[in-house]
Amino acid sequence: MIISEGSRSTVECQKDRQQEILFKTYSYQNSKGQETVYHRKDCVEISMDVCEIPVGTDNYEEVRKMLKAQNNGKIAPLENRMFYETYEVMKDYYDGKLSRDEVKNIFKEYFYHYMGKETKLAGTEEASDGQRAVMYTNYETQLATRYLAGLYEHFSRANTRNACAQNNEEGKDLLESNGISVNGAYYYNADWYYACEEMQDLFRQTADELADEFNAEHVDFKYVEENTRFTLDGGITYNGVWDAVKWQINHAGPVTGGFLDKNMAPPRGFIYCGSDYGWNGKGNPEGVREAT
Repeated sequence: MIISEGSRSTVECQKDRQQEILFKTYSYQNSKGQETVYHRKDCVEISMDVCEIPVGTDNYEEVRKMLKAQNNGKIAPLENRMFYETYEVMKDYYDGKLSRDEVKNIFKEYFYHYMGKETKLAGTEEASDGQRAVMYTNYETQLATRYLAGLYEHFSRANTRNACAQNNEEGKDLLESNGISVNGAYYYNADWYYACEEMQDLFRQTADELADEFNAEHVDFKYVEENTRFTLDGGITYNGVWDAVKWQINHAGPVTGGFLDKNMAPPRGFIYCGSDYGWNGKGNPEGVREAT
C-alpha cells in the first residue's frame, strides 16, 4: 500500500499526540523519590455532563453547603497515599537516611507536581529553581496556598509522630534496662521536642518560599494546626501527640503526669521520667533516678 506524504504526515501527528504528556506525579516510596509520567496513549479519555443537584432533592441544602465549604476550604485534601508517604519520608529522616535539605526538596517536589509545574527530580544535578515559570491566575494562587496548607498538615503529622516515637523508644530502653515496665510510665525528653520544632520551622519556611514564588498568600499555620483532620491521636503538634500516645499506652492504668499547657515550650535540656507502678526488683533503678 502506498501512503501519500499527506497521509504520512497525519500518521506522524497521531504518533506525536500519543506521546503527548498529560500529567506527572511525584511519590516517595522505598526511601526513594520518583516521578511518574503519564502519556496520552496510556490514559483513557472520558467525558460527562455537569451533574446538577435538583433543588427538590433530599438533603439539597446539606449537600450544597458541604460542596461550598470544600470549595472555600483553606486546606487542600490530599490523596490517601500522602498519609503514608510523608510518614515514610520523616521516618527516613529520623533514621538518618535523609538530610534536612533532602526533606525540603521532597516537600517542594510534591508541591510542584500538585501545581502541574515542569520540574526535575529532587536531588539531581538537573534540578534548577531558575527554570520555574512565574504565575498566574487568581485561582492558581489560591490553589497554591491550599496545597501548601495540605502539605504542611501531612508533613507535620508525620514529623510529630516520628519525633514522639523516637522519644518513646528512648524512654522504653531506659526503663526496661532498669527493670521497670513501660506500662504506667511516661518519659519526656525536650531534645525531641526541639528536634521536631526544627523540622516544623523548615516546613513553614519552605511553604512561605513557595508561596512567594507563586505570588500566593502565605499559609495560616496556626489555622491548620487548630483545624487539622488528625485530631483523634493528638493533632499535629509534638506535645499534643505525646499526650495522646501517653494515654494510649497507659489506657489500662492510672497516669497522673500531663501538661498544664500543651502549647508551652519546655526548657532546653528538660527530661522527665515517671512511673505509677512499682519497681519489679529487677535491674538497677539508678539510671531512672538520674534521668528524673
